[in-house]
Amino acid sequence: MMNYSETVMDVQVISKESKCSSYKDDMFPNGWRGIETVITFKVFHWIKSSIQSDEVTFYEQGGKISDSLETVSPSSIYSLNKRAIIFLGTKIQIYI
Repeated sequence: MMNYSETVMDVQVISKESKCSSYKDDMFPNGWRGIETVITFKVFHWIKSSIQSDEVTFYEQGGKISDSLETVSPSSIYSLNKRAIIFLGTKIQIYI
């Protein structure tokens, strides 16, 4: 996996929040409205990357708000305070 990943990092989930969202992009030119989850990680070690930051934030489609659950496939499961090694490809946007 290391050879095929652009970014590899040792992280811990420090916050996770689902919210309603709507946006347009190449994948959804007519727009998309639903739930997205904002996940912020503390970075312990950048194993493979040109980025150097103590925290990164990802936005994922899907999530849970009250009794509403929206799932998207494929999707990752990140639990609060969980530590993991994450392997990312070239189409992932990292917010620092």
